[in-house]
Amino acid sequence: LGELARVLKPGGRFQFATDIEDYATWTLAHIVREPRFRFAPERPGIWHEPFAGWIQTRYEAKARNEGRNVSFYFTFTRI
Repeated sequence: LGELARVLKPGGRFQFATDIEDYATWTLAHIVREPRFRFAPERPGIWHEPFAGWIQTRYEAKARNEGRNVSFYFTFTRI
C-alpha cells in the first residue's frame, strides 16, 4: 500500500474488483487503515455495482455460471 500511495497523485483513484468475498474483506480491512487512502462510497451498496464502463471479464462470467452472483467494486481515493 505504501508503494501504491507513493505512485498515485493526491486525488488519484485505485479501483478494485472481485467476486471473492474473502478478497473483498481483506482488501477493505487493510486499505481503510491506510491513512493515505479514503473509502467514501456515495451510498450504501454502491460497491456491488460495476464501475462506469465496466466490461465483464471471462472470470466474472465464469463466477456467474458457478452461481457466484455478488461482486465487489471498491474505489479508494488517494488523499
